[in-house]
Amino acid sequence: MGEFYNLYVVLAHPADATSAITTVHHTIMAAGGEIDEDCTYLLETDDDDEPRPITDVETVLDDVARNPRLGLVEYFFDGASLTVTYLNEQPGSHVDCIRCSIPQRAFERGGEELRRAVEGLAAQLHAALRATRTLMDWGLEARGFSWRDEVARLRAGQVVGTYPIVDVVADETRG
Repeated sequence: MGEFYNLYVVLAHPADATSAITTVHHTIMAAGGEIDEDCTYLLETDDDDEPRPITDVETVLDDVARNPRLGLVEYFFDGASLTVTYLNEQPGSHVDCIRCSIPQRAFERGGEELRRAVEGLAAQLHAALRATRTLMDWGLEARGFSWRDEVARLRAGQVVGTYPIVDVVADETRG
């Protein structure tokens, strides 16, 4: 199994979970995303890590938002599987970061068309969520990237590193 191309939408100020999850869902759907009978979701809990089929999208979004450790929702986007994981540093009804993952083979097979579609989605998510930084590259976590460290740096007003596929920083963050 290959690594993932991960798109991170990082929020220096936590967002309300229901609002953020609804915004992400509508943004993905407006950009051409789809949910069908093959898509799954997962609630982050200590004892249940089995993906569940999506039968009612609104119920799934509500379940993820109400779960203190949030979870993930799978979409199809421009011919590829797109897994959207909602992350928070401390359990609660807020989101600190959103990770959108596409398997390496699917992203590379999608070529320039998929890359442009994902870049467009990244810009739309960044704007819709008023993100502090949105970034993307291949194998980030395997190379030591930590979304928690990125949140902490951004909250301290620090922008570190550059990312070749997507790297958008809110104007007020730039020093």
